[in-house]
Amino acid sequence: MDQKGYVMAGTSFLLLIPVILISVSLINFFQGENEMIDQSIHSEKVSFAAGDIKRNIPILARETMLNISLSLIDDNKTITNSTESIKTQLQLQINDLTATYNNQNMNVSCNVDSIETSPHDPFLIEFDFTLNLKTENLKHEEKLSRLVSIEGMPDPLPFLKCRPYGSINHDNVRISYGTSLSSYLESKNIDNSSYYENASSPFIIKKCPYEPYQSHGSNETMKNCQSNGFYHYSNDGSCYLCRLESKETCEHFGLEVFLQPVPVSNSNYSIIINGPCSSDHVIFGIESYMGHSLAYDIKNETVYFLFLDEGHGVKYGIN
Repeated sequence: MDQKGYVMAGTSFLLLIPVILISVSLINFFQGENEMIDQSIHSEKVSFAAGDIKRNIPILARETMLNISLSLIDDNKTITNSTESIKTQLQLQINDLTATYNNQNMNVSCNVDSIETSPHDPFLIEFDFTLNLKTENLKHEEKLSRLVSIEGMPDPLPFLKCRPYGSINHDNVRISYGTSLSSYLESKNIDNSSYYENASSPFIIKKCPYEPYQSHGSNETMKNCQSNGFYHYSNDGSCYLCRLESKETCEHFGLEVFLQPVPVSNSNYSIIINGPCSSDHVIFGIESYMGHSLAYDIKNETVYFLFLDEGHGVKYGIN
């Protein structure tokens, strides 16, 4: 090869270098682009899975509490540790939910860490979780806390307390005690327990909107409160988690509702003076105490009344 040939060959080689560099750059670019697309796909999958689990946790938590409550009420079940019972059943439901994502090239887990009554509002239960999601390229861990309302949930406490003393029923709105409540009070040697024969109380928990509670001093307010079956905040009453364990009082910020004696005729009401205080934590308490009769509504010469002690009278604006 003459000198001219060497020059042409060298020139051709030099011309190929940019082509090679461009080709390599394009390969790296497309590889990087594919990696970014792959990461984006994985990120979207993780984001969707995390969002779906977060949306379903409060639903599953409420469903679990409802199932346990109904098993206590309708199936004569008992539990000694409500948080553990809820935690165990809820974890099984969450595991079923996360399993659907584990079959989609993801490793997903969501563990129930704790369950407790909100220290600020006994109508709310606080659930804490740890959520973990992993793919080949991404790892996501998050601590979650969700508040779940107990409004609309049934109250199991009366059934757990009175069932051993007789028949107690509900119609999904109110509880009918028959002779069970009066027999329960009689077993504790409480005077005038017969006033609670055929008594009733709310079946479903609903928060009383009449605040401050002193406004119940108006007969119209108390009448509406009782006809709607509202529950109230109480430092002495038990929270919902403890009601599941048949506790009428507890260390938590709790609830209170009134048990309604059977209305009587105007003439018969004149002889009714004292009876067991109508607050549920008093009636179901270890040491029940008496209250004075309070008529809050009269219809067609039928008197609707409660028994309230001095402390509850002050709380609800009666005195």
